[in-house]
Amino acid sequence: MTIQIRNSVKPLAPLDTATAGPRTVPPAWPKPLRRGEGPVRSSIAGGKAQECSRTPRPSDVLRAGTARAPVGVSRGALKPLVLLSLAAVVSVASGVGATFSTNATTDAFVTTGPSGNLAINNYGGAGSIALAAPGLPQGELQSVLQFNFGGARSAFDAQFGAGLWSIQSVTLQLTAASANNPVFNTPAAGTFGISWMQNDSWQEGTGTPAAPGASGITFSSLQGTFMSGSDESLGTFNFSGATSGASSYPLGLGPGLLRDIASGDNLSLRLFGADNSVSGVFNSRNFGTIANHPLLAVVAVPEPGTMALAGLGLALVTAWRCRWIFMLRRECTMADHLVSASDRRLLG
Repeated sequence: MTIQIRNSVKPLAPLDTATAGPRTVPPAWPKPLRRGEGPVRSSIAGGKAQECSRTPRPSDVLRAGTARAPVGVSRGALKPLVLLSLAAVVSVASGVGATFSTNATTDAFVTTGPSGNLAINNYGGAGSIALAAPGLPQGELQSVLQFNFGGARSAFDAQFGAGLWSIQSVTLQLTAASANNPVFNTPAAGTFGISWMQNDSWQEGTGTPAAPGASGITFSSLQGTFMSGSDESLGTFNFSGATSGASSYPLGLGPGLLRDIASGDNLSLRLFGADNSVSGVFNSRNFGTIANHPLLAVVAVPEPGTMALAGLGLALVTAWRCRWIFMLRRECTMADHLVSASDRRLLG
């Protein structure tokens, strides 16, 4: 009597996956597949497809029983993640500066006049401020400007945390104008200086070139009362002699200037000729066009410790992500080896 042994294992139906499309499961699989079992296949753009024969976790299963494989990634595919993390750290250091800009709240020019006869006059109500070197035909001219930084402190505290910021730059913008009154010297190229004033108590006054005032700051009171040995130089700058257009002048970060900004206090500046030829006229805060008013712009950045913490956080997140991917890739590879060995035994 002859006994025939037939293979009772039926071929398995194709298994569709969400990521790699139809795939036929090898006949060596020991039992028919049910939802949530069997090999799954995945790939990412630019990387090699990877197989994992483990039973998918709940997070791998989409609605309607569609399987989604864990991501398998080669070492080369991780480089973009590392580069992206480095770019993010750089952006923390370079892209988080905040700018606060404010127009002058008070300003005035003062002058000696051709023979010192105008030294006690006030011109705080004029539409211009000016500077001129000593010895020029219409006499020496200087100007004072005051800015309030109460809003700067609150704005920087709100963005970076109370006191967790520092000043990166301070820039003064002035708009040149024509010398439209005989009190001014003809604009001429040269160098001028800007200094921080410790004394903020000077008054603007209401005088004009046509009607000089008797109250408010004058050349005599500036020299005798409001200037002091504690004033700080913020630099010397080139002036082209222009009679129109805005120019920006980056100021030195003196301790007095930084202290006034950090405390949200008033900040006073003095402009004066630094050679024997410069002469310039600029629009004041009383000029009709607001865009031409003197403007002081301050850029603040977070303290280095804050940036370091942010960079460390990004690095830790990237390291954790890389470790998770490599462990999952190794797990899938080991599972595939075990299944392949089992297949070889079954196939004889």
